[in-house]
Amino acid sequence: MKSMVFAALSKHTESPLLPARVHGMILRFAVRILAWGILSTALVPSGATFAQAGAGTIVASAAANDVVDNLRNSIVHILDKLDDSIGSATFLARMQLQVLLSEINFQAKDIVGKTFSELNASQREFFTRASITVQEIGALGDQTAENVDGILSKTSLVVGMIPFANMEPRLSSHAPRVLSTVTGETFGVQIAGLWLAHGKPSMSLHNSACAVVDHKDTSATFRCPSKLIQPSNYPTNLDGKIALVEPEGWFQWLTNWATGSTRRKEYEISIAVVPPVFGDVSVVVDKETITEKSANRSIPFDTGARHCISGPSTTVNVGTAGPEWRIVPGSIQVQVKSSNGSGAHQLNNISEKGFQLRAWASNSGKCCPLGACKDARGWHSGAISWTEVSEVPAIGPVKVFEQSMKWGDKAVAEFPSGTKGYRVKVRLFDGRVWEINKITKNEFVEIDTSFDGRTLSIAPRNISQAFR
Repeated sequence: MKSMVFAALSKHTESPLLPARVHGMILRFAVRILAWGILSTALVPSGATFAQAGAGTIVASAAANDVVDNLRNSIVHILDKLDDSIGSATFLARMQLQVLLSEINFQAKDIVGKTFSELNASQREFFTRASITVQEIGALGDQTAENVDGILSKTSLVVGMIPFANMEPRLSSHAPRVLSTVTGETFGVQIAGLWLAHGKPSMSLHNSACAVVDHKDTSATFRCPSKLIQPSNYPTNLDGKIALVEPEGWFQWLTNWATGSTRRKEYEISIAVVPPVFGDVSVVVDKETITEKSANRSIPFDTGARHCISGPSTTVNVGTAGPEWRIVPGSIQVQVKSSNGSGAHQLNNISEKGFQLRAWASNSGKCCPLGACKDARGWHSGAISWTEVSEVPAIGPVKVFEQSMKWGDKAVAEFPSGTKGYRVKVRLFDGRVWEINKITKNEFVEIDTSFDGRTLSIAPRNISQAFR
């Protein structure tokens, strides 16, 4: 094979009809073809398909259109799953997936009607890597923070492998990726990329055109109607398109001039619109408090007159169960169980530390040593009941702050005396609930205590910080 190629080269290089520079170009091109043929023979065993040589699930005879359709469907499915997740990594992963999807759509224009084996090496490598990576992303499962990071890293890897033509415009990112509220009649959107200055780029959101403010080779700025941002209690997506002008060779320039059109490369984009309210925040402190416990107590009493003795009495002295207890004066009750007409009682010296009960009974009979005698002894018995209370120190929850906060707000909660700890409960706009009991700085909120430990500051980040 090599001898045939070099023979052909020798024949062409001897031709006086071609300049020496052209001879050199033909020679270099032929050598590259020869090197690729030798390398392919070495890497792919005889009879092997591209799938067997490491092209994943793509076989050489597969229709390129089917490969593209499968990739499109898989990416759209992943984008749908990302709608259930909120966070800076999520929105960045979503942007990268949309860039990948747009590039796949653009690549598809040049492979219509071909099989996978008919694609060039860079196209085969790109579609193979993209297919494998999208399968790996689909197998990640629920959209946890770790899995979203995996989606982002894997997608970024594939985007970096996209085969580009010389000076072909390409979009790498747009900002902002997230909005909440805007002021004025328009808001700005910036894009970044390469080869953006072949012509004036265009952008639309929800089918409303945005005006180009300026455009350079690596960036462009648009102003879009603020009426597109509608306040909502739930996150929504503002979908749109960016069209970049492709470079013109002389043939393309002639075609554009004849048709009155310009060849453009389109990208789908999405800007997340989150509610203006960050969430509901409450602060509960563990405060040392005094609680009161009570106990009901009672003791019996009994008094009676003895024979021939008139008017005996019984005194009951009542005190507390201990120094930490005190009597509730209004709770003292005397229950008489048995008494004749001559029995009676009286409460004296009532205080929180004690009281007295005096009970007595009279003898109305006649007692004589000679003659007739009459026995009429009296009695009075029952029980005394009362309530005692004691103050016991305890640590209990006390809510000291509760407020609905917006992005960029700042509030201060004051700690009461006796605070032993605190808990911050955050219910985010998307329904997630966090409980924080220490100084925290995460992507959504910053919580910090003052130097003297008497106050707690709560500061939801602004949109640009929370979703950068």
